[in-house]
Amino acid sequence: MFVELIGSSSETHSVNNWTHFMPYVCMLSIIVCAVSLEYWRQKALRHHPANYVSGIYNTLLIAGSVAFGAIFFGEFEGMKSGIIVLFVLSVCLSFVGVTMLTIGDNWCATAMNTFLFVDQALNVPQKNADIDSPTGEEKLIEVNEHASVV
Repeated sequence: MFVELIGSSSETHSVNNWTHFMPYVCMLSIIVCAVSLEYWRQKALRHHPANYVSGIYNTLLIAGSVAFGAIFFGEFEGMKSGIIVLFVLSVCLSFVGVTMLTIGDNWCATAMNTFLFVDQALNVPQKNADIDSPTGEEKLIEVNEHASVV
């Protein structure tokens, strides 16, 4: 919007947009929104992992950009219905990708912890270990019993 305002002001046959109060209100609201967005994003980063915050931010940015372009600039007016359906599907696919990136690290960490826990339970005793120490199969049974109790 700001770029369009400057572009239309530079045209030779246009009216000077800077004589009206609205461009200044737009500039002020852009600055206030940018500063408050960064403030709240930093506050969210203090309390939540970065992959959640950036994932939610990117999803809202995509949805807001699509809605703003559709409403303000009328970008969907000249499109055929099949192209609009493909566009909506591609936006939904980007939401799925952002969701996978957001939950992916947490899922991978949980899976790795599970595999490491089972791997530690299956370790064969050292040569100098007691004869009475449990074998890998006995440790696995203990792990399964512990998991079923929890």
